[in-house]
Amino acid sequence: TAKDAPTAQLAATAWEVSKATGVPPDVVAARIDKIANTFDWENGPPKNMRDIGDKVTAELVAEYKGGR
Repeated sequence: TAKDAPTAQLAATAWEVSKATGVPPDVVAARIDKIANTFDWENGPPKNMRDIGDKVTAELVAEYKGGR
């Protein structure tokens, strides 16, 4: 995970997205890591952590549930 990222919060987000979508937790966690690595967590974290969960959920539902 990205330096200074809140790993426990990201892991909890991955678990909740996995439960909500049915996508395996490891797949969700990998996607969250990919997005988390785009932020400078020390100087420019996301304004709302929920945005990461929402983005990952939308992407994974589109890919895994046939909405591509």
